[in-house]
Amino acid sequence: MPRSRRRGLICALAGAVAILTAGCASSTPGAGDYRPPPAVVNAELIANVTPLYPYTGPESGRANHHTTVEGPAFGPDGQLYFTDATAPPRAPKILRLDPSTKQVTPIYTDETSFYSSAQFSPRDGRLYATDLLGGKIDSMNADGSDVRTVLSGAVAGHPMRPDDLTFDLDGSMFIADMAGTPWAPTGRIIRTDANGADPTVLADNMPSPNGISFDPQHSALWVSQFGGNRVDHLVLASDHRSVTDGHTALTHDGGLGRFDSNAVDADGNLYQANYGAGEMLVYDDMGAVILTVRVPQTLPEPQLLVTNVAIQPGTRNAYMTVGGKKGMRF
Repeated sequence: MPRSRRRGLICALAGAVAILTAGCASSTPGAGDYRPPPAVVNAELIANVTPLYPYTGPESGRANHHTTVEGPAFGPDGQLYFTDATAPPRAPKILRLDPSTKQVTPIYTDETSFYSSAQFSPRDGRLYATDLLGGKIDSMNADGSDVRTVLSGAVAGHPMRPDDLTFDLDGSMFIADMAGTPWAPTGRIIRTDANGADPTVLADNMPSPNGISFDPQHSALWVSQFGGNRVDHLVLASDHRSVTDGHTALTHDGGLGRFDSNAVDADGNLYQANYGAGEMLVYDDMGAVILTVRVPQTLPEPQLLVTNVAIQPGTRNAYMTVGGKKGMRF
């Protein structure tokens, strides 16, 4: 999740998993390794969820003024929670969307946070949010009350830039520390226990790690590299306290597009947001693109900032956050 700003929206991708199951390699005798071309579908606009706030920065940055909405995560109540990373002080920083009514409700704001992701812990049911610029992780109740900082400051002697996080089944946190560039890869994957204590570095020397998701077996992590346009596959030890194997699983020649956050479905397919390209790419676990989801460009300004995606539990619906100069939408 990059630092720049424009305006916001949310798109829904209904039936995506059903389409994915039809996109696998052919089993026709004699077909060899032939794979049919990946399907291309358009996402459906669900809701405009936050406006383009007035620009208050230096004149040099005005042309890149936009909103970045992130998250998103379904809560135990079935509501979709998400963050407005670039919201100004006292504007809503964390919000929720009712998928049935499309109503958006603000739940939390403050003066300084830049929340780039949010996830619910399976251990305590609280919402955990990464403050990318504040270098900390906060947790709160689903209604925005009882806010606590659970992790802040330096880890292993270096400050954090926590961009995204995920949990294992025991509630331990795994954090993408979005530092570094392709020429100075200083990004890391950090693990903490379920209380945010005992932070340790699982992997380092990465070019701005961004998305981080477990596979369905909770045995390995898929980590997207914003500065490298690649996704790494990290196999964890049985106690999830170290990496036992890892490799670059896929790369992408994306031009100006860059790999942002990701999610994994129950079949092990990887949904990878392509920030700046107006699309989400869906890969099978062998690295083949089996679906491209494009954002219809129906607004006066381009909406190309696809940041993240959440799959609605018990359904075949996925919701992705998309930005541009006309605000954010789903």
